[in-house]
Amino acid sequence: AAAGAPPPPPKRARRADNAPPCSNASAASALRARLGGGGTAEPLPPPPPPPPTTPTLTFLGTGSAEPSAHRGASSMYLACPSGRGALLDAGEGAAGALKRALGAEGGRKAFASLSLLWLSHKHADHVLGAVGVLEARPVGAPALLVVAPAAAARWLQSAAAAARVADRATVVPAHALYGPAGAPARAAVCTALGLDSFRLVPALHCADAHGCV
Repeated sequence: AAAGAPPPPPKRARRADNAPPCSNASAASALRARLGGGGTAEPLPPPPPPPPTTPTLTFLGTGSAEPSAHRGASSMYLACPSGRGALLDAGEGAAGALKRALGAEGGRKAFASLSLLWLSHKHADHVLGAVGVLEARPVGAPALLVVAPAAAARWLQSAAAAARVADRATVVPAHALYGPAGAPARAAVCTALGLDSFRLVPALHCADAHGCV
């Protein structure tokens, strides 16, 4: 080189296998071929949704005394972040509505993790599906806590015995959750569902009707 001229740049070392460098696209194509995907790659499935951080409420039916093919009898499913759930009212067909809403596997898990069946009042359009809910529970599951007005509690105990599922429920009359005497029962519901609080309030509908907050 001439005096004072900069030295030539160093030669790039060739790969040991003397293979020419490849682009990112060709490398990805080669990897897919090695993994058996040919020249096209299937899109990855979306990641599962994160577990809920707040309770979610699914309306299973709002048809009350006039259900239709597209509007079932009254029932709501409360899914709690703890992984447990509660069924609020159980009109006729509530068990089937829950399976349709969550799918076969989702319904199976929901019935297995159900911790509370709450019946607001004694009218048939809110309680006739309660026996079906007990029948849908897996054999060997802990007895389901059922909070119901006195008349509905008596009916359910009789109907469940006739269906041979009486051992799948522990029925507590709603009035037993009021006042200081009801504190242990309310605490049991909170523990089972992972809630901060749970209490009943009188509802202006019929005798012995209640809401829950």
